[in-house]
Amino acid sequence: MKKTIYTFFFCLYSLTLIVASNGIKEGIIKVIPFKNNSQIGFENLQLNAKSNIEIVWNDNYAIPSFLTGNLTSPGFVHEQTMQRDIFSYLSANKELFGIVNPDKELELLSSYKDELGQTHAKFQQKINNVKIFKGQLIVHFQEDGKIIGVNGKYYPTLKFNDIPNITENEAMNLAKNFLQNYSLSNVQTELLLIERNLSFYLCYAVKVPSKFYPNMKVYVNAENGEIIYKDDGIRFDGPITGSGIDLKGQMRAVPLYILGHAYLINTTLPMYIPPVDSLKGIITVYDAKNDTSGNGYQSAELIYDPNGDGIFNDNENQKAAISAYLFVQDAYNFFKTNFNRNSYDDAGHSMINVVHYKQSYNNAFWNGASMTYGDGDNEQFSNLAGAYDVIVHELTHAVTERTANLIYENQPGALNESMSDCFASVADSSSWLIGEEVYTPSIANDALRNMLNPHNNAASQTTGWQPEHMNEFVMLQNTEEEDHGGVHVNSGIPNRAFALTAESLSRKKAGKIWYRALTTYLTNNSSFSDARNACINSAKDLYGDNSNEMNVVKNAFETVGITGTGNIQTIDLVYDDGNPTTYVYEESGNYELAVKFSIPSPNVTLTKCQIYISGEVKQGGNGGFSLVLIAQEMTGILTNI
Repeated sequence: MKKTIYTFFFCLYSLTLIVASNGIKEGIIKVIPFKNNSQIGFENLQLNAKSNIEIVWNDNYAIPSFLTGNLTSPGFVHEQTMQRDIFSYLSANKELFGIVNPDKELELLSSYKDELGQTHAKFQQKINNVKIFKGQLIVHFQEDGKIIGVNGKYYPTLKFNDIPNITENEAMNLAKNFLQNYSLSNVQTELLLIERNLSFYLCYAVKVPSKFYPNMKVYVNAENGEIIYKDDGIRFDGPITGSGIDLKGQMRAVPLYILGHAYLINTTLPMYIPPVDSLKGIITVYDAKNDTSGNGYQSAELIYDPNGDGIFNDNENQKAAISAYLFVQDAYNFFKTNFNRNSYDDAGHSMINVVHYKQSYNNAFWNGASMTYGDGDNEQFSNLAGAYDVIVHELTHAVTERTANLIYENQPGALNESMSDCFASVADSSSWLIGEEVYTPSIANDALRNMLNPHNNAASQTTGWQPEHMNEFVMLQNTEEEDHGGVHVNSGIPNRAFALTAESLSRKKAGKIWYRALTTYLTNNSSFSDARNACINSAKDLYGDNSNEMNVVKNAFETVGITGTGNIQTIDLVYDDGNPTTYVYEESGNYELAVKFSIPSPNVTLTKCQIYISGEVKQGGNGGFSLVLIAQEMTGILTNI
């Protein structure tokens, strides 16, 4: 393909910024650039190169800022004599580049060879050993020694008065006074020529490092002592790697983002969408500061490093933030790696976390927008941000919400909880225990739940116990007080089905099957039997009809008593008098106690009815009562009271 020659016709000029002998603003020095003839220089270059040259001219000087093409013949530059050969080229083309004595005006900063075999040599411009701060030039040549490019922002050879009016010590004291309360230890100075807004200043760059700002520099005018500007060394709007201490007391590397402060903002994941102030595709953490007012989020603030050193070890509160921050990053990678899921909504939604929720709060939860962790009371729980499986559990609630959206009551709610436990156990495969790292910190080797053994070494229907078979299904009312129909209790049954499947196949395979069931087959009101059918069909889709995987899933559900149809489904009964409670007071006679209710649908069979008897029993007398079921026009059959 023929290259395009870019030719520009304009008035070539050399910009002398301050040339008048009088009226020169104090502190701005007189600079005289070399007056090169760039038009002749470019014509000579094209003539010698005998090829097309592409050029982009500098905005302020008659020199190129970007020059590409076959600028020399092969063999022009040799690795052993690289600098000498490059200086020879620039000197031969001084009318184009405007550099009179390259060997005295350019200092090699770096040189590297890339994967294409091209070498890139970067030079710093200087005059009389005074660095021209914004003057840098890069020369590019191929493996065969042919120069193919020159680019950079540099200046034609400059003449100026390089003798400062103030000393280094005076500049150091001026910098200290400007900053206030800074010591002069480890201070370094460097004389520079700086161009700002088309004016030149001879100045001292005074480096005044501190714990907060290790790269702080103050630029002091060497002519009159004025402060030109300050650079605190913080590079705004950019990711860095810092460190922090987690809840286990371990120092961990953490991705940070500089926005004036070093914030716990992770922009390193594939979901990130710049700019950072859009807050799209990030992981971040807020500190709720144990505020008990309002909804608990009234005082929440984005967590940052208060002293600016990029090390989160300043106070105890930061430990929970570091643990949550890194565990959520791991959880994102778990779903991305295993299921190609890009955040919980599969569209790269930011993952917001809140630590130190209320005071001694013994829970963690997904609230539809963020994952929130309490500190625990250090008796029932330690800080809930300290368990990876707890965090994956909460994140899975968000995944469930954006997929099957299982209603949080009765069997669908128990499936919702079970799905969170299942994926937590795949992500954290060290055991079948859930929450063991944060549950009852003073008691070793126990856990909130045990997926393979839901009884969890606890007495029936006590804390930590769950049913492991449908014949142990716990009937509870669909109220907040009774756990919305036992969503945290009855989840033990599908949990065990998953654990049995994973024990036979692998956690990874089981996770793949359950993920497909959750995202492809389940609806918001799915029952346990629906989950069974969904998982069996998912195994069939993934591994084939009558495959070993499909049969393992089927057997696992049968082992826990979940069959294709007919599983227990709890339904709130409608009491004919509007009240399930009947009050009876008797001293001598025997009365029948009757609670009348109607079957909600002719297709419903009443198989189990639990009646709770409570109240004060008087001493004396021989009272008694019988239970009577009034069933007018009821097709259901009562089999167990």
